[in-house]
Amino acid sequence: MAGTRNSKRHGRFSRTEPNLAAYRILGIGVALALACAYTWPTDALFAITIWPPFVWVSVGLMFALPGIRRRRDRLQWAAISIWILFWLVLGEERKWLPSRLTQYPTDAVEVVTMNCAGGSIDAAREALASKPVLALLQESPSQPELEKLVREVYGGKGAVIVGVDASIVASGKLVPINLNFGQNNFTVAIIETESLGSFLAVSLRLNPPVFRLDYWNPDCWQTYAENRRLRRAELEEMAEYVKDLAPERVIIGGDFNTPPDRGTFVPFDRWVMPASDDSGYSAVNEFPMARIDQVWTKGLIPIRSRAERTEHSDHRVVRTWFHRLPKPD
Repeated sequence: MAGTRNSKRHGRFSRTEPNLAAYRILGIGVALALACAYTWPTDALFAITIWPPFVWVSVGLMFALPGIRRRRDRLQWAAISIWILFWLVLGEERKWLPSRLTQYPTDAVEVVTMNCAGGSIDAAREALASKPVLALLQESPSQPELEKLVREVYGGKGAVIVGVDASIVASGKLVPINLNFGQNNFTVAIIETESLGSFLAVSLRLNPPVFRLDYWNPDCWQTYAENRRLRRAELEEMAEYVKDLAPERVIIGGDFNTPPDRGTFVPFDRWVMPASDDSGYSAVNEFPMARIDQVWTKGLIPIRSRAERTEHSDHRVVRTWFHRLPKPD
C-alpha cells in the first residue's frame, strides 16, 4: 500500500513538474524581453516601460515561485535570480536606496518642485515651508493667492511669476522671460541669488499620461506611443528655446507626467543632467509608484534629492539640494 501511495505521489510530481518548468521558462523569457524593452528607447513599447520595473518583477515572480516549497532545482533558482537581477539593474530603487545611508553637507541650497493639485494654496504653502531658494510649482494657485503667500514666507526678499499652469518662486531677483512659442505649460525666468549665482529656471507641466490595460487592443499601444511622442515634442520645443538663450546655468523642474525614460528625454541628452534621480517615487502621494516630478540641471552640482509626503496634494514634494557657488574673492 505504501509503495502504491508513493508511486501515485511520484506520478503526480511527474505530471505537474513539466507545468512548473514551463512557468519558469516563460518567466525567464518575459524578463529578458522586458529588459530589451527598457534598454531600447522606442515609442512602440512605451505601454510597457511606463510602468516601473518593480511592477513587472512582482508579476514575474508569480511565475517563478510556484512549487518552491516542494522542489527547488536550478531552473527554479535561475528564474528567481533573473527577476531579481532585472530589478537591481533597471529598477529606480538602485538610485535612491543607497543614498539613504550617506551623510551630506548641511549648508546646501534647496530647490523644490511640486504639483499643487489643482491650485491648492495649502499645497503651495507646504512647498514653501522650508523657504527654498527656488520653488517650481505646477497646477499653480492664482497670482493673488501666490503673491500673498510669498510675502508671508519671504517678506520683501521673495519674488514670483505666475504662468498659465506653472509658476516660479525665488528668494532673490526674478526676471521673467516671455516665451515666443505657442506652449502655455512652461514658465521661464532668470534668477539671481547669492548662493547659486545667476541661472535660468523653467517650471513645467507636460501633457498628462494615459493609462490603459487593454493590451490586446492595438489602439492601446498606439495611444501610449503617441502620448510619449507628444511629451517629447514639448521638451524639444522648450529645450531649443532655452538653448538659444545660451545660459551657463539652468534648473528645469516640474511635473513631467512620465518616468525619466531615455526615449522621452532625448532633447536633454548631453545638455542637462538629472539632479533628482535619487528622490524616490513622487506620484501618487499615498502610494507612490512613479518618479514623474523631477529636477534637471546644467552648470550646478546637485547633492541629493528627496520626495516627501504631503498633506494637500496628490503628488509628493521633491526637494533637491545643490552645492553653493564659491563666493568671489
